[in-house]
Amino acid sequence: MARPGNPTYSSMTSPEERSQGRGRKVGVRNTPYNQPPAQPSQPPVDPGAITLGGRTFAGSEVGEMSDFEREHLYGLEQQALGNVDSLAQQQMRRNIGQLAGAQTGIARSMSARSGASALRSGMSRGEQVLAQGQEQLGALKAQEQQIGSDTMRDEILQRIAMQRSFNAQEAAADENRKMALIGQGISSLATIGVALLPLMSDERLKSGKSPEKGEGDIRELLSSLQPTNYNMGGKNETGILLNEKVESTDAGKDMIRKGPAGLRMIDQPQATKKMLAAMALLHKDNEDLRGRLGKLEGKKGKK
Repeated sequence: MARPGNPTYSSMTSPEERSQGRGRKVGVRNTPYNQPPAQPSQPPVDPGAITLGGRTFAGSEVGEMSDFEREHLYGLEQQALGNVDSLAQQQMRRNIGQLAGAQTGIARSMSARSGASALRSGMSRGEQVLAQGQEQLGALKAQEQQIGSDTMRDEILQRIAMQRSFNAQEAAADENRKMALIGQGISSLATIGVALLPLMSDERLKSGKSPEKGEGDIRELLSSLQPTNYNMGGKNETGILLNEKVESTDAGKDMIRKGPAGLRMIDQPQATKKMLAAMALLHKDNEDLRGRLGKLEGKKGKK
């Protein structure tokens, strides 16, 4: 029995704590089975996705679309499913009703003069007109469904092709930027020997030297290049166009390599060599012209 002034166990603990204590005594443990179930994780939402014909196209497949473009594609889907009552169908349905009604009216007016047989014959012709009209209406609806399906498919395929082309251009531009950075990094490490052999240009490392062929290759390359202003990767810039004409030259082959999707890309080290060779050739041509002009001016002075 507790002494006066000394709190008992019951007075020191709350009813909840006493309940938990009893639970521990009988072996009730806190296990995953008596815990509240975890909420299932929700899949990430793709705001650019669109579902057509039971298939979901990701935003990365079809690119960005305006609300108008989405509604247009949804309308084509409903047309393909036969849920759209077009103006042509409405007009044909009115024409069928009018023709069938006219036949029925004629039959009733004839029955007043010719009897029941004329009425039956007229009503039969009205039913034939109605049946033929319904058949034509069904054919028109099927044709419009096929048109809606084909148009929706073609537009989706076109969007996918355009997005793939855009992605390839972006990948090529990104690869080109990476290669430019790599070229700069290699240039800054020019003392590392064999790793930089493609960038070395010491005359002692070269054999089979032919200035005549070199000048011819550079002149051919310069003739194939076309300075052009263009948009690429969301930027406006001026440069050259890498095409089959450039790639067909001996010097052009050296400075072009194929990137993603077979797109042409500039080999920075080789392009630098060709640029220096072109500058040297243009300088030589200028000096030759300057010498010729000097000789012509000297002859004029003597006269």
